[in-house]
Amino acid sequence: MTMKTLRIRTRLCLTFLMCILFVGKGVAQEEGENLPMSFVYPEAYSELIGYDTKNFDLNMGLADCLLKNYEDAVPKLQRAAKQGEGLAMAVLGDLYAHGRGVKADRRIAMNMFAKGIQAKCPLAHCYRGEMYQREGKGEEAMAEYQKAFQMDSDCMYALWLTTVYHWKSGQYEMSVYGMDLIYNNGVDAMAGTLGMIYAEGKVVPVDYGKAFDYLTKDEAKYTESELLTLAELYYYGRGTGEDDVKKMQRSSKYNTYYYKNGESGRASITDALIILDRLVVKGYEPAKDLYHTVKAEYDERERLSNVVEPPMLTDEGKRYLQRNPRPRRPAIATAGYGEIIVTARISSSGQVTNVGLKKRVLQHLDEAALAFVRRMPPMKPGTKGGFATDMNVNIGITFFPSYSVSMKGYSLVR
Repeated sequence: MTMKTLRIRTRLCLTFLMCILFVGKGVAQEEGENLPMSFVYPEAYSELIGYDTKNFDLNMGLADCLLKNYEDAVPKLQRAAKQGEGLAMAVLGDLYAHGRGVKADRRIAMNMFAKGIQAKCPLAHCYRGEMYQREGKGEEAMAEYQKAFQMDSDCMYALWLTTVYHWKSGQYEMSVYGMDLIYNNGVDAMAGTLGMIYAEGKVVPVDYGKAFDYLTKDEAKYTESELLTLAELYYYGRGTGEDDVKKMQRSSKYNTYYYKNGESGRASITDALIILDRLVVKGYEPAKDLYHTVKAEYDERERLSNVVEPPMLTDEGKRYLQRNPRPRRPAIATAGYGEIIVTARISSSGQVTNVGLKKRVLQHLDEAALAFVRRMPPMKPGTKGGFATDMNVNIGITFFPSYSVSMKGYSLVR
């Protein structure tokens, strides 16, 4: 993370603070739902990334903390603290609270926090609040986080701690709101957590539209369980909207996009299959059942997409065929025997065009056959994969010794 991802816009943070000042008051610390497994916890002391002070000892002590070289960090931070650096006091207090690099000592930790607060360091409030929360003192912890906000309304770490507190005390909507602020300030991985929360509907009402939106953020990286949930949203058409789903997934293996009507939007069989295929290749067992279901449907759609059906006469066309008068019989009867082959194009709307002769019998019979086809009413168009398409056809017409009309051949217009 860079410093940008650990800071939050003042206006948004103040809005959030106003909410927690009212909602958080008097709320006892209760054990709520467990935080989602994918919830993004900051790495230890990652909130220190980006701090670049003019104090050499402080800079080196912070660097040691980030590298988990706590014993090396302590003397450097002690020297910086003696020079009045509030941040050094706050971090020292946290090291003593956890027993990192030193023997745990609550009294020294509290003393360091108090000095850090006197030096106007908001992280001193944060660390003291964390200590209270570990001790089960929820209200005291919340009060510390609020004081950190009051000292610095851009304190991202205080927002993070407040979000966790709200969740663990059962104030899920406030916690989700905090997660959204965290996501909007550069923590891309929080998108997956929010997507799962809205998809599962355990702590807030189900909202598949929000779930789909969060789980399709371009910049985010998702866990396997989050990707499986996204595949379900695609396949069942949950929250995807009424139009064909945007083609989020790309694969050379499955490059034809098949859609169907879903539960609350258009379902994309292909997008779901691309995700599931990748999960199965990785050996993710929970994806296998749905993968086999979706793969079978995709294969069937592929098979049907290659089925070609020829144009057909409509009822009106059949009546036209019955009432069409035969041309006059030739003087020599056998001269009119044989089948005339007429070529034509049947458009996707059923219109008959581009009429010509492929095989002749006798001139006036040939002309009658051409006129017969040109005057035909629109046909039921041919289809490929269930969709109407232009086709070239060969129509066989026999006038003598018996009258018949038949489709001799058809092909797709290339």
